[in-house]
Amino acid sequence: MIGLLTFYWADDFGAMLQCFALKEHLNTYEKTVVIPYFPKELRSRYSVLHRESWQSVRSKIAEMVKPPTVFNTINRRIKMADFRKQYFRDTNKTIAFSSEIPQCFSDIDTYVVGSDQVWNPDITEGFQDGYFCTFKNNTKKGTRFVSYAASIGMDVLNADCNEYLRRNLQNFDEISVREEGSIKYLSQFCEKEPLCVLDPVFLLSRSQWEEQIKSKPKHNEKYIFVYCAEENKQLIRYAKRLANEKGLKIYVCDNMFRQWPGNITLKNEANPFDTLAYLRDAEYVVTNSFHGLVTSIIFEKKFAVFFHSKRNERHKSVINTAQLNSRVVTDIDNFDIDEKIDYENSKTLLDVKIKESKDFIQNKILKKA
Repeated sequence: MIGLLTFYWADDFGAMLQCFALKEHLNTYEKTVVIPYFPKELRSRYSVLHRESWQSVRSKIAEMVKPPTVFNTINRRIKMADFRKQYFRDTNKTIAFSSEIPQCFSDIDTYVVGSDQVWNPDITEGFQDGYFCTFKNNTKKGTRFVSYAASIGMDVLNADCNEYLRRNLQNFDEISVREEGSIKYLSQFCEKEPLCVLDPVFLLSRSQWEEQIKSKPKHNEKYIFVYCAEENKQLIRYAKRLANEKGLKIYVCDNMFRQWPGNITLKNEANPFDTLAYLRDAEYVVTNSFHGLVTSIIFEKKFAVFFHSKRNERHKSVINTAQLNSRVVTDIDNFDIDEKIDYENSKTLLDVKIKESKDFIQNKILKKA
């Protein structure tokens, strides 16, 4: 049995999709379960009212009356919880401490850590031991530990992270990462150089994703799908201009709603498959989200991608692999979203990397070589 340690708990489109894709792919070979590891340090990340809202009674009230209201956020959390229950939950237990993990499923033969930014201390409120398998000595003899597309989110981390990585990356039998740019940095802490593989979302083909959302009704209204991972005023300005030029509505499918003045249609209550269906049916996609980018490529959309202010290695890695640099917006006044995209060439290039990624799974996780 394979046990996954990843961000299954996150109320986030990309985190949920990558977890679903990796479990789905591994399950075709060997029973795979998502280990319900949810460190206590991370449990405030998706609170209904954000931390900054608690500065005063006035700010609490202001948060609750801004559209969408707190009830919209609650509905989103309910749908995400239902998705987890359907696809990820093999037990009702939630694990807060890494030392408890070996007790979860005694018959796990291989632990797989990743994908997503499980090794980025900025995301995980400091390193979380479970994602580094510090419980290794309490598992049965012969148990394997492998990372699949684990990410630090950038090229290098602060020097004060080095000792922790040097000590705990030794717990892994094999290491793969999601971004090419992090390999040189992480190699100094590993006995052999990590391999760069693709995000798990690429392990499922377009037809496999379409099968998952085929029951979702088609959206006949013409619109631009916008998905933001952070506020970006240039992105907002560009999307609004594009909507005016094309006579289209804007569907905003994220939590950056407060940055959107004017007439937009909010769709942020959706579960991951609902959101994917919105992307499927859109005329255009405008995003600075990594998984917004990845799913745009898979569904061969006309899209514009803006870089994240801090964490761009994941964007750059897949853009370079697929030779889609022309989709990166550097100047909103000189970007043509209708420029023809050579998806045939991108698919050929990605297929090579997909094969390498699947070979890593076969040879290093499943040991089928």
